Amino acid sequence: MTQFLAALDVSRRVVAARAQMAESDIAAMLVTNPTNVRYLCGFSGSNGVLLLTADEEVLITDERYRLRATEEMSAVFSNAEVVVTRPTAEVETIRQVTGAAIALDGSHLSYDQYLRMADGLGEVIASPVAIESIRRIKDDAEIERITRAAQITDQAFAAVIGMLDDEPAERDVALELDYRVRRLGADDVGYEPIVAAGPNAAIPHHESGGRRVVAGDVVIIDVGACVDGYRSDMTRTVALGSAQTEWNTRYQLVAEAQQRGVDVVRAGVNAALVDAACRSHIDDGGYGAAFLHGTGHGVGLDIHEAPAIAERSVDQLLAGDIMTVEPGIYLEGDGGVRVEDTVLVTTDGATTLTRTPKRFTIGD
Repeated sequence: MTQFLAALDVSRRVVAARAQMAESDIAAMLVTNPTNVRYLCGFSGSNGVLLLTADEEVLITDERYRLRATEEMSAVFSNAEVVVTRPTAEVETIRQVTGAAIALDGSHLSYDQYLRMADGLGEVIASPVAIESIRRIKDDAEIERITRAAQITDQAFAAVIGMLDDEPAERDVALELDYRVRRLGADDVGYEPIVAAGPNAAIPHHESGGRRVVAGDVVIIDVGACVDGYRSDMTRTVALGSAQTEWNTRYQLVAEAQQRGVDVVRAGVNAALVDAACRSHIDDGGYGAAFLHGTGHGVGLDIHEAPAIAERSVDQLLAGDIMTVEPGIYLEGDGGVRVEDTVLVTTDGATTLTRTPKRFTIGD
């Protein structure tokens, strides 16, 4: 399916990273976060580090990925260099490739990895280059992939929601969502689907289990898709049959709060104001203490990335950010409600990418 998508302009990303390196007077940077490696050079394998200098891009990996690394790097760089080594010899290989002091990604390396690198490489420094900041603004090709992931999410949800009438186990619904997402053309689910029924819906990140969905349950369904590495994120809450009156009221409160948050989204707005728009409405409805998490997060190659949409966020929204708006309320031992969409930030507002109707009662 990805052959029909516009090509990603990976080379421009390296230009942006090198600009940050030059500003910080860094001669060599070692990128170890697999997501950042993929972003900068196109390599999608699970084991590889990218050594970036002012004029070289060297991917260091192991024998399992020789062919994939060469193919993916060559698609981006005319003089791509791939060095294959044993995992136990990785540090020595890095030292041989460059004699310069190397900037390390301290936000990703464990302390043990840092000590091993420092011992084997000699002079190392913490890298001030923020690849994550470069990743924030999505270009047209990235938006196309996330939009397609959102469409698949909508289609998978529509294909699966009817099975609730048969009172299945949570895990069976989650497995069916996983299957449908892949069958519809995604490379993977965006994350493990969450299906939380009845009292389990009070747990924001419940692990779908053996509890069966029964008439009268309020059910949270949280699902996304992954297309060429890029992800979508959506949550809908439904009631199987007639829910108790208070749950109808709670659902309407959360759905209204979510729309108020989306209405605030636009380039230049502080992310905390989006959170405030949702949180204040839920607080006014008497459930402020039951809103247990931030209002949203960025979405891209990672399911959670910048910007942070939370009470104390200092992020300012930028045109090209893709993020979620997902307020919720959770009542321990009783249940919960969450409504979430993936949205694209524009200069004029927000474009909602996940478009499944917000219909609470089903199975009447």
